[in-house]
Amino acid sequence: MTGAKRPRPPEAENRRDNYHQQQPPNPNPNSMPPPPPKRRRINDSTTITTITTTPFKPNRDPNRDRDRDRDRLTPLSDELLLRILSFLPPTPQHLLAVAPVSRRFYHLAADSQLWKALYYARFVLPRAL
Repeated sequence: MTGAKRPRPPEAENRRDNYHQQQPPNPNPNSMPPPPPKRRRINDSTTITTITTTPFKPNRDPNRDRDRDRDRLTPLSDELLLRILSFLPPTPQHLLAVAPVSRRFYHLAADSQLWKALYYARFVLPRAL
């Protein structure tokens, strides 16, 4: 009976599998921890649930979007915008900050009525005193 293999008992197979699943004790506590145990396979009978998500889309009101996109300054007259700009603090920095907004505001910020108060405050009033 030379050449014939002896069948292994089932306990031997279990011992071999258990040997690979067991982790040796860690003699040095400062060394790296042992790797985690291997994952177990999912059985075919196990059901896998999938969760699908959709991106959040806020409720959009078409009238609200139309109002947001509408230009509210274009219908106003230049005289009304000059009156509004006249309430800015009387410093050249404020008028100069308005000028780059648009071509219309550039021309409005250069209006002589707005600069008149600054001119008088800077040049005329100090001489009168």
